[in-house]
Amino acid sequence: MEAIDILNDEEKIGAGFVLGGHSLGGAVASNIVESQKQIRGLKGIVFWASYAYKKNWRNRGDLKVLSLLGTNDGVINSKSLEESLECMPLGTTTVVHIKGGNHTQFGCSHRVDGPFSMKDKDPQISLEEQEDRVVQETVSFLREIDTAPDM
Repeated sequence: MEAIDILNDEEKIGAGFVLGGHSLGGAVASNIVESQKQIRGLKGIVFWASYAYKKNWRNRGDLKVLSLLGTNDGVINSKSLEESLECMPLGTTTVVHIKGGNHTQFGCSHRVDGPFSMKDKDPQISLEEQEDRVVQETVSFLREIDTAPDM
């Protein structure tokens, strides 16, 4: 069974769901949304230090979007991010900047050597602080569209 089949199977997925991803995972999630415009039950998408690459969803009022970004993100392409945000659904897109947060900490990890993390800026908040803000903002978004788990 393919992922799209599972997403369209209400017995497996329930009445509504949100896709999301960190970094390149957000681009993958946006590609799924774009290629499968008829996914039943899709209510939104969450981008953690990510964006939808070359998508135009201005008129997708059915799609709610949350974009969480760190002010110390040294990995994300600022120009591409800005272009992407201009193409998000009008009135249903929320952008939250986490002051002092960086790209690496969205993945709940400390910096490790690698091509992307070497570009990242040092965080100005702790991993735990950033993690708490990410969870808080994400759960709030899910509650707004009635897909949050009971906590």
